[in-house]
Parts: sequence; C-alpha cells; structure tokens
Amino acid sequence: MPPIAVAFSLLGGWVSAISILGNSTEVYFHGTQITTTMLGVIPAIIVMHQIITPILYNLRLYSINEYLELRYRSAALRKVGTSVTLLYESAYSGICLYAPSLALATVTSISPFNSVLIAGAIVTFYITVGGVKAVVYTDVLQTLLMLGGVLAVVVMCCMEAGGVEKVWATAGQGGRLEFFNLDTSLHVRHTFWSTVCLGFAMTINIIATEQAIYQRLASVKSLRISKRLVWFFLVGLWCMWIVFFFSGLVAYATYSTCDPLTSGKIKKPDQIIPFLITDKLGYIPGLSGVFVAAAYGGMLSTVSSSGNSMACLVWQDFLKPLPYFAGLKESSVIRIIKTLCMVLPWVNAKGAFVGFLVSFCFSVWLMIGQLLKGGGTPPQLPLSVEGCPVFSNSTLDTFPTLATASLASANISVEHTEEEKGIYDISYCYHGMIALLLTIVVSGAVSLLTKPTPPEDLKEGVVNPTCERLYRRWYYTGRRDTCSLEPVNGLQEAVTMLPVFDSNLHCPQ
Repeated sequence: MPPIAVAFSLLGGWVSAISILGNSTEVYFHGTQITTTMLGVIPAIIVMHQIITPILYNLRLYSINEYLELRYRSAALRKVGTSVTLLYESAYSGICLYAPSLALATVTSISPFNSVLIAGAIVTFYITVGGVKAVVYTDVLQTLLMLGGVLAVVVMCCMEAGGVEKVWATAGQGGRLEFFNLDTSLHVRHTFWSTVCLGFAMTINIIATEQAIYQRLASVKSLRISKRLVWFFLVGLWCMWIVFFFSGLVAYATYSTCDPLTSGKIKKPDQIIPFLITDKLGYIPGLSGVFVAAAYGGMLSTVSSSGNSMACLVWQDFLKPLPYFAGLKESSVIRIIKTLCMVLPWVNAKGAFVGFLVSFCFSVWLMIGQLLKGGGTPPQLPLSVEGCPVFSNSTLDTFPTLATASLASANISVEHTEEEKGIYDISYCYHGMIALLLTIVVSGAVSLLTKPTPPEDLKEGVVNPTCERLYRRWYYTGRRDTCSLEPVNGLQEAVTMLPVFDSNLHCPQ
C-alpha cells in the first residue's frame, strides 16, 4: 500500500468520534489535566518503534495473535488472545457507532437508534465490497474531513468567543487549566502521574498490539517505512488531540455563564460541541453538516478498520485450521472473510471467557467493583447559569438536572477521607498499567517456578535480539564448566539439582 495512504489510515482507523466528542467534553467539565495523556504516548511509541514493530513486521503475520502461537507454541493461547480481542472490538465498535449518533440527533430529527443502523449498514457494505483497500482509501478522506471539519468549527467558534487569549483567560478563571497536579494518590481521578500512565498503557495495549494498526504497518514494502509511519502516527495523534482538547476550552469560554446542560438545553454532556455549532454558527449554511460529517468520518474509519481486522482474525485463528476450510481456494476465502463482518457479534460471544489470564480477570473484577461500590460519577468543576436570560434562582431550584445531581454527589464524596477509600476507588487511568504490570509479574514468576523456555527453543525473530542475548547469558550462567566435563559418577545428579534446569542439558554453541 502507498505510505501516504497508510499514514492517514493509521490515524483515521484509531481516532474516532469518541475522541472528537469525548475529549472536548472531558475538558469542558473536568479541565485540561487529561491532556497530559499525550506525554505518556511518547515512551510507548518508542517501545513500539524499537521493539514491537520490527518483530511483528519481520514475522510477516496475517493475524497478530499468531505471534502467541509462534512464541509460546500454543494454539490454545492464540485462540484465547483472539477471543478477548473480538470481545473488546465488538464492544468498542458499538460505542463508536453510538457516539456520532448524539451529534446527528442534536442537529437533525434522526434518532440515535436509526443513526446506528444507517452507519452500520454503510460500513458493512463497503468493507464487504472493497476489503482492506477500501478501508485504507476511505480512511484518507475521512481523516482529512475529520480534522478539517473540527478545525474549521474550532477556529470560527474561537473567533466568536474573542480569540485564543480570551478563551485561555476565561478557562483559567473557571478553573479549567490544570496540567501538573502532582498528587501521588491512586484515588485521584486525573493527576499528572495517572494520565501519563493512561497514555502509556493505552498505546501499548490498544495501538501497538492492535490488529488493524498492525495490518497497516505490515502493508508497506519495507520495515524502514513502517517504522517511519509509527513516528507519523505520534505527530498526527498529537495534532488531532490538541484540536479536540482545545475545542472543549472554546465551548467553556462560550458558555462560562450559561451552561447548556444545567439550563436543560442539552440532555447529555457529550452534546456540548454539536450544540455549540447549532447555537453559535447555525447561521452559516452547511457548517452543522460539516461537523456531523467529521464525526461520522471518524466513526466510519474506526468501525470499518475494526470490522476488517475482526474478519481477518476469525478466519486466520478459528476457521482456517479446520479441515473443511483448509482446502478452499483464495477466492472462496476472501468471500468468507468479507461475509463474516455481519455475524461477528454472535461468533465472538461463544467461549470468549475461556482461559482468561489473571490480569484480565483482575481487571474485570476491578471494573465491576468500581461500578458497584466505587465513587460513582466523577465530580465536575463549577458550572454557571447566571448569564442565561430565561433563568432565575427560583427557576433553578425547581429544575434538577444531571449536572446539578452530579455536583451534589461530588460535594458528598469530597467529605470522604483518603483512609476511607479502597481498591475500587483507584483512578481508571491506572487500570491499564496495573493489568500490564500484573501480566509481566505473574507470567514471569510462574515461568521461573516451573521451567523457563530454553533459548534454543525460541523461534527465530520472536524476541528482541538484545533481550535474547541477555537471556542466553543469564540462562547459561554457571553452566559452561559443567558442559565441558565428561559424564562421571554423581555428575548427572548434580546437574538435575541445579535450579530451574532439567537433566537434558543444552549447552550453548
């Protein structure tokens, strides 16, 4: 595939309407601390550039979970990885379909349900007809439309609000500017440390080892180009996120004295940006359509990438090993892969929870516990309706809304001390890092207590060369003298008593 097309497809395939609406909404209601997530992306991208991408590219895999089978010689582990991936992708695709339906419902009479049906039908059609090439080339258009549409709205609304300096000053007065909250408590929702951890874990867990991202990086003609695309992704992601985050500040500067959620003009927090456009820029013909198209472009690119990658995973990891499918011609294989996009929600539900890893079970337990026993809705920063012409103090007293309810619960939760908070109150930003570290610690400890994989059993190319050299050096430490000796009485017994090694000694060449 052409590198330029792949570059834009990388961005479009990952940045969705969730980013457009969610990032701006977060900044509007909770401030800018979330923006330091971008700092955590940098070290993760370096790991991806130096270690993950070279290994996966040189292995020339179809399914990224095939790596698990090559590395650990376990087809079952590969299927477990694919099952969890399909479960995640199915849920994430549903959220991606829902997000732009909020924008469309705000500016048109189309209901969210009908919007989801229409969008799902469009995505299913063109990934079935065009496959991954259709996904990549439509991603280019959708990414440009997404960035251009949001940027145009942000610039015009910023000018309406009085310019960048006015927006920044108003945000500061409203307590929205926060970048270096160095609180080390795990219970604070957003701090500098938690958001950096969030950026790192999100990049490693979702971007670096994601099937759709891997397919694009593997589709160019050389590893050198693939690694350059990783850097392009970092720069492009920063540019798009800055625009999305800043749109939240622009919205706050516009409604600092008349919050639409508190006053009842919108029903959901995520509708703040679509409402801003219709309210302040509705006099410009077609501008609302441009924003909705941008939101839908983000959704289409993400869901199409997800659907195409899920079809590839189902074929490579579940169907292809079966005797019936193994002998199919390539044309038949392509038809099966395309058709699977429409039945994935039913396929991936069967056996999806078989063989969960300890970290996955812990994460699920933590998530459920947080929903049932945690702090609930996060507190919002102060909102005002003093500038709303149709509201008075008496009116507000009789008009309960989601925002006022959230603020009330926030005031109650503030009284809780640090000692009263438990594991379910840990910030969600740390969940990904906890799962990542738990996987490393548990898998490493279990391997040492049983039997480490001998270096000669490692398939070529599945481990970083530097790590493999260090591992060989450690594995054979104290063994070279034993290897050079001829078998004598008692030696075999001494060999079997060495820690973590068996009697079948494999000496280094």
